[in-house]
Amino acid sequence: MSEQITPKELIDRSLEPLSAYLKSAGFSKSGRNYYRSNGETTAAFSVISSSWNGPNQAKFGIAVGVAVPSLAKKLGVSIPKKVTRTGQCSCSVDIGFLGPEKQQSGWEVKFALTPDAAGKEIVRCVEEYGLPWIEDVSTEEGFVKWLGTQQGLPAAETLWKLGKKVEARRCIEAVFSHPWHGTNRASIARFTQWLEEHPA
Repeated sequence: MSEQITPKELIDRSLEPLSAYLKSAGFSKSGRNYYRSNGETTAAFSVISSSWNGPNQAKFGIAVGVAVPSLAKKLGVSIPKKVTRTGQCSCSVDIGFLGPEKQQSGWEVKFALTPDAAGKEIVRCVEEYGLPWIEDVSTEEGFVKWLGTQQGLPAAETLWKLGKKVEARRCIEAVFSHPWHGTNRASIARFTQWLEEHPA
């Protein structure tokens, strides 16, 4: 009978290249979280594993976040003095939404051979999408510019709190360009109501 490999072992092996890469970039590690502070802002990556993992297979994704105290204060968000994970950041996103496919990240590793391939792909995504995004949103101006490219209520509400009314309304108006909204009456009503309640 072949030896079983636990999900933890598979994920830990897949993360070895990432751990080495981020360590060389000045990040510290706490569990499956990586963080780096420059005294003013903190950048973080967090690994999120699936609750459906089993022997010889594991699936996980990666979130990236930035903690900007001045921005958090304006948004009424409380962040700890020492940030070590994305859940403590003033803004965060699944790294998959930063890539060209714009969808949730997910690496599925099986048995003993695929963690190495997954590890290389993870480092590539962090290098090409994660770190540049951190650089872009580490200022309020950069954060507002990025958020203005998003769609839906969370982005709109955040921009509205920052006083960016025009940008906030655009996040909602852009939603109507999706074909599925033509048949989703509940969504149409919800977004229409938001626009009526938030005049420019």
